[in-house]
Amino acid sequence: MANRSSPRDGFPTPETPVAANARIKEFADAGYDLVKVYSFLDRDIFFAVMKAGKKYGIEIAGHIPISVTLDEALNVGFRSNEHLTGYFDVTATEEGMALDGEDFRGIFFAAPIDKKKLKNYAKATAEAGMWNTPTIMWFSKNNANRRARDAWATPTLRQLGEKNRLHVLAALHKVGANLMLGTDSDDGDQLFATAIYEELMLAVEAGLSPYEALYLSTTAPADYLGLDDVGFVKPRFQADLITLTCNPLAEIRCIQYIDWVFVDGRYVE
Repeated sequence: MANRSSPRDGFPTPETPVAANARIKEFADAGYDLVKVYSFLDRDIFFAVMKAGKKYGIEIAGHIPISVTLDEALNVGFRSNEHLTGYFDVTATEEGMALDGEDFRGIFFAAPIDKKKLKNYAKATAEAGMWNTPTIMWFSKNNANRRARDAWATPTLRQLGEKNRLHVLAALHKVGANLMLGTDSDDGDQLFATAIYEELMLAVEAGLSPYEALYLSTTAPADYLGLDDVGFVKPRFQADLITLTCNPLAEIRCIQYIDWVFVDGRYVE
């Protein structure tokens, strides 16, 4: 669901809270169970959507709009947050906030953050039960995005942005907040086929064990979706499988070195 003042092709763009309620009911009647919202959704529309979601049994997830604070999103039961939206604004130092208006640095975490604030908001996230999919890889490789080029105008700013996002991932994981690993899209210089490998490596760089990183990309998404027959390799569970030439639990890079692939129980050459 996009903003009424900057609509996206094919996206519903309700003009009023009443219209937002009607669209959520329409989705519920059609059998949908989740609606994704985007960053520039108007504040009144967002809260109307959240209220309607609870009324009609639809979860609301996606991007915390810039018109809404992280505290507010946590308090109203936002289900899943993509790209760590909202965390910079509440964890930035005074210097970081002063730089936020310069070339989209806040969006890309290319300004100083306060570790104590981060710790507090990680705990608040865990208590609220909101999920996060950090997509570290998308921000690290998105050279095609003008905002990314502006925010990371120098190697130092790029390194700061990457380091800060890893700090957020580590802080959330440390307190047991709900996390999944994903890569978003093929914008920029990343490819669907290989981006998840790099996301796993970045998670390990943030301090997770290889097992924990793999868990966040397999079992955790199944938990989020409420699926009870996928996410593990064990009897009566569904899974496509790969075998590797080395052990990813010892070295996460091994996840790239595929030997055999099995889809629907059949070996694929």
